[in-house]
Amino acid sequence: MLRLGSREFRPGTFAVMAIVNRTPDSFYDGGATYDLHAAVARVDRAVADGADIVDI
Repeated sequence: MLRLGSREFRPGTFAVMAIVNRTPDSFYDGGATYDLHAAVARVDRAVADGADIVDI
């Protein structure tokens, strides 16, 4: 079992993970989420879209 905060993820279950890059030279998004406010907005959108885990 994986416990993250109050959430528990048991073997055999599925979770959706979003990735938010916080580097100014990200090859993926060109640093689009380097700014704190942009990163928080992207995290909020990922959670609203159903992400169970967000990797920053």
